[in-house]
Amino acid sequence: MVKARTFEQVEDVMRDLLCLLLELPSDTPVIRIAYQSDGAPAWKHNDTVLFMRLSESDEEWGHYRDNTYETRSNDVIKESSRTRVWELHLIAYGPDGSQWLNRIKDGIHTQAAKRFYYAMDMTVVPSNPAIQRIPELYDGRWWARFDLKLIFYEHYLVEENVKSIEHVNVTIEK
Repeated sequence: MVKARTFEQVEDVMRDLLCLLLELPSDTPVIRIAYQSDGAPAWKHNDTVLFMRLSESDEEWGHYRDNTYETRSNDVIKESSRTRVWELHLIAYGPDGSQWLNRIKDGIHTQAAKRFYYAMDMTVVPSNPAIQRIPELYDGRWWARFDLKLIFYEHYLVEENVKSIEHVNVTIEK
């Protein structure tokens, strides 16, 4: 079981999944975080580039929490688990953008992809989302753009040592 990940760690998991599905090396510059603080190199009109934007979703599945208690040595450990719901927004530019998104859309249901995200305590919501064609006017020229939104559930676990009661003094008065 994977313990709680940071937002950036989940982004890395999603990026690795996209590289797997598109059969690209994990350090490829064509899959980018949508809002890189360090900037990113420009691309040409005929290049295909994929931007990913991850956000947590306020969905009903994310509202429930399950607490369990376990004894370890002399301590009691409280495990709080819940489901984090993630929206992965994919924005593909370029002539192969729609093909890339279709490969991702179909690829998330393959056994290789399932093994990958199950190992991360995640699963994709089994839907068939539509790819949106949204041409974008930039610098006086139209650019091919395609968008897709996928939803993932992540098992999120936080542990807390709540200690234990070692001694209790009981006094009975009559």
